[in-house]
Amino acid sequence: MNRPWPHYFFWVSILLLSWVNTPIFAQANLIKNGSFEANGPGPSTLPKHWYNCGDFGYSPPDIHSQKPYFYFFEVEKQAPKGSHFLALVVRDNQTTECVGQELKSPLEAGKAYRISLFLSISDRYESLASTQDLNVRRSFNDPADIEIYGLDKVGNRYLLATFLDIDHTHWKSIFYDFSPTENIERIELSAFYNFDFPDVYNGHILIDDFKIFQTTP
Repeated sequence: MNRPWPHYFFWVSILLLSWVNTPIFAQANLIKNGSFEANGPGPSTLPKHWYNCGDFGYSPPDIHSQKPYFYFFEVEKQAPKGSHFLALVVRDNQTTECVGQELKSPLEAGKAYRISLFLSISDRYESLASTQDLNVRRSFNDPADIEIYGLDKVGNRYLLATFLDIDHTHWKSIFYDFSPTENIERIELSAFYNFDFPDVYNGHILIDDFKIFQTTP
């Protein structure tokens, strides 16, 4: 089976993680509930202020907790911010999970912004194969990448950032500076397949404390 490629694959080669200490112009975070604390925890649970943009007919993503009595799918992990974190999966049938939200205020074309988030994977991730058969679990241990899209007023989708090779089981704080070419009103976080794998597969990525700030006036 041939793996699908993102619509904006040519962007991947020019998207680099930014580790430069760029001064922050405004500390107002434009993301609502980026630490995924409201609602949950639980499987197939949408965080407050977020909508499901994954493939039709499949369950929403999972909200995990650092509290042992809320552990599920073999994920036992501390959260870097608060007590909850988000998991997105990719599946071996070419379906992926995605969440989105309307920003507190739009990103303006030509202005500079910074994405900040924590990324990790779990040592183990044993999830349901499908919602049709609740007795079958499969391994989703392999790492997935994450793509961040911005949507304009009419719903056109623009790739803002791609974070690759997230194969570490400890949380890493990651920054990326960018300037949108269009005004952006909504943001979407989408899991996607790691390019080191020759075919589609079951995998996951963990996300917490997602923020977007304006860095220059």
